[in-house]
Amino acid sequence: MVLWVLPVLAALVCYRWIGHHAEAVGTAWMVRLPLDDQIPFVSAFVYAYVFWYLYSYGAILLLMLRPGGGHVFRHYVLSMFLVLLVALVVFVIFPTTVLRPDVPGDSLAAKIVRQIYQVDPPYNCLPSIHVAFSTLTLLELDRLLRSKKGQPHPVARGVGRVANLIAASLICLSTLFIKQHYSPDLFAGIAVALTAGYGAQSILMAGARFRDRKRAA
Repeated sequence: MVLWVLPVLAALVCYRWIGHHAEAVGTAWMVRLPLDDQIPFVSAFVYAYVFWYLYSYGAILLLMLRPGGGHVFRHYVLSMFLVLLVALVVFVIFPTTVLRPDVPGDSLAAKIVRQIYQVDPPYNCLPSIHVAFSTLTLLELDRLLRSKKGQPHPVARGVGRVANLIAASLICLSTLFIKQHYSPDLFAGIAVALTAGYGAQSILMAGARFRDRKRAA
């Protein structure tokens, strides 16, 4: 199963390289709506933004280690790879950027935002990988929680589904409130995630049919 993660890691390396290349070139489009000017900067949302790393990548471990979760794991990781594949093409053809505000204050949240701004160039914005991966994670974990097989009491499943939705929603909103993205990046991230999820399912089903025909031959 670990081999399924390697293409995702390779794509993430390309993502970082493209971002630094765009920063060096300094040419990028800014795609924003009037809505974005009405969204205030709220440094506290950075905690949700950082939680994304545990939420999305922790789900890989959760699905990998879950007994009988092979298909769900493969679908999740393949969807992530397809998201990155589409995003990398867009980043190269249509590089985008955002304007970041000055972040005053000595609060922990402000310090974390400034650190993020320092290590993460304001490029590779549309679609938002944070939003796309959060959407995929939301759907996969919700599918897992809706399954009655090996799951706890229905009330616990319901609480888990609500918590999952809140976590994904806060992460998506955090990209706007700490000014890492504009709203079109968010909408594009959701659209790419849904498309990638459908594409991954189609690929896995086609692979299963091919194996069945090969065994039957």
